[in-house]
Amino acid sequence: MPTEQERRKAQMTAAALSRTEPGARPAGRTAIRSKPVRITLDLSPELYRQLTQWAHSAAIELDVPRVALADAVRAMIKVSTESPDQVIDRLRRDRQLLTRVAARRADWQRGAIETWALAVCETCVKSRMSTR
Repeated sequence: MPTEQERRKAQMTAAALSRTEPGARPAGRTAIRSKPVRITLDLSPELYRQLTQWAHSAAIELDVPRVALADAVRAMIKVSTESPDQVIDRLRRDRQLLTRVAARRADWQRGAIETWALAVCETCVKSRMSTR
């Protein structure tokens, strides 16, 4: 008798093979997911602070005691799908900023290594001169 893992693997293989047949439904169209998908998101303390402040002000605007952060993020996702160009522009700007920061960090590290190497060389030269 096959194990659960072997049975599941056989099901997935059969499903993949059925999609290669002519007229087969494309992958991802064979079943409709009914359970919500859980995601995890790591935020910087500053971004988290901004999100909680926004949710607090939204609660005041809506005249409710509290707006859950999950509800706020869901609403933001829905709005962003209506204005994808603004989201793409923001992603582009954020990536450019990260690239510049990484380049500066690399330059700083190179400079620190060069400074260290020069100090080591000077020490070597001084020690050689003192032994003569």
